[in-house]
Amino acid sequence: MAPRWFYNLSLAIHRVEPMHYLAGATVYSGFLYSVGYSYQALVFFTTMVAVLGVVGALKVLTSVERPTDCRVHMTRTDRAFPSGHVAAAAHIAAMVPYTFPYSAAPLPFWLVVGVLTTFVLIVALSRLTLRVHTLVQVLAGLSIGVAVPLAMTLYIDLPFVFWLLVQI
Repeated sequence: MAPRWFYNLSLAIHRVEPMHYLAGATVYSGFLYSVGYSYQALVFFTTMVAVLGVVGALKVLTSVERPTDCRVHMTRTDRAFPSGHVAAAAHIAAMVPYTFPYSAAPLPFWLVVGVLTTFVLIVALSRLTLRVHTLVQVLAGLSIGVAVPLAMTLYIDLPFVFWLLVQI
């Protein structure tokens, strides 16, 4: 059983709908645009829309129900595959290091990646702690959240590959 503080944190994360992530993506894209990163703003926002679209389509197409021992009451949907929370969090973790305006806010790359990786792990563990998703559903959300924006960015922006290789 998870510690009480993590269970409470999991409940708070549970209340944040994937569409709230889209609202956050809009705000972050607006910030990017305001500091002169209009291309990155467009890429970040469109990839978030694509991730949520893929998640929504898979939920409708698969109609996989939530685990029977779910610890919270689900009012909106009983569709669980893949995890939209994890997909949105993984998108943020995959795309913020690429789009972050390091010239406007000089932060070390490793710090940005470390904080975002921790964020994704907390969201993923919270979905498992509340038993609203199985491990497979969480891993599917993680895969979609990373693969969709990466594929779109590679297709749109080949220099991203070189940028990523330089960062590693």
